[in-house]
Amino acid sequence: MFDITQNFDYVFWSGDLNFRLSTPRAKVLEWLSKTSFPLPPHLPHGYMHHDQLCSVLADGAAFKGFCEAKITFPPTYKV
Repeated sequence: MFDITQNFDYVFWSGDLNFRLSTPRAKVLEWLSKTSFPLPPHLPHGYMHHDQLCSVLADGAAFKGFCEAKITFPPTYKV
C-alpha cells in the first residue's frame, strides 16, 4: 500500500474538501454572530467540535497520520 507520509517531508492539502459542521445552519449562524475570532486558545470552540473533518481524523477514515492546524477564523459558508 502506498503511504504518502513516508515519501515526502511535507504534504499540503488545500482547497474545499467539502467538510461541514454537523449542526443546523441557524445555530451556526447564531453562534457566528455572537463570536469573536480568532478564538482564544483557553475557550471552548463552540460548534467546531461538530466539524466533520475532526470526526474523520479522529476515527482514521481519511488523512491518517495528519492533523489539522488550529482554526483561527470563522467557518466559511455559502449563502
